[in-house]
Amino acid sequence: MQPEEEATGTAWSYPQYFASVPALEKDNVINYFSLSPFYDPKCTNTILHQSQLAPDQIQAALATWKGKQYALDGDERPRLWSIIRSYRTNLNKIQTTGMFYIIDDKVYQSPTLRSVLQYRLASSVFHLHEAFNTLSSFTEYDPLCNYSWNKKKSESSLQPDPRKNLEYLGHINTDHLTSIVSAFPKRFENKLKRQNTEPDTQPNKKQRKV
Repeated sequence: MQPEEEATGTAWSYPQYFASVPALEKDNVINYFSLSPFYDPKCTNTILHQSQLAPDQIQAALATWKGKQYALDGDERPRLWSIIRSYRTNLNKIQTTGMFYIIDDKVYQSPTLRSVLQYRLASSVFHLHEAFNTLSSFTEYDPLCNYSWNKKKSESSLQPDPRKNLEYLGHINTDHLTSIVSAFPKRFENKLKRQNTEPDTQPNKKQRKV
């Protein structure tokens, strides 16, 4: 089994497919995916499809046939479909070699765990390198006093840049975070109301005699 090529930066769609099909369903997702460049026409799905078998018969055959195959992962989801590419060597051994997902009519390849870790590590090393370079620019050397920290320079240079914060927030979905933060005042307000309305059930402590 040869390693598969990654195409995580590629998106594919075929709007003409929906001229005769109103929307993607469980029975036609693999058929639509087979038109994409991610699909291998030499796979087991193609051989079984050419045999003109029923969908249930194709699914039963995929559980026994050896070779590369594609299968729908999970049940129907609105606007989102996941497809697993795997390679079966025998009846009890099957290895996942890739995953793809379809959002609306666009097909993408999911990144592998290795590529995600490589990106995270490279990003961490880059930011550490930038941090060390920034901190080293705030040090000053004097032959008598040795190295010292330029406090004024660091305070003026390390001020937060609101433009970078906006760039960061632009890449994440803040709706969920906003809903959580906005709910905190209401929770505390309701808690204070309950405390003010509940009667004092604790017995009064007797005053200590002097």
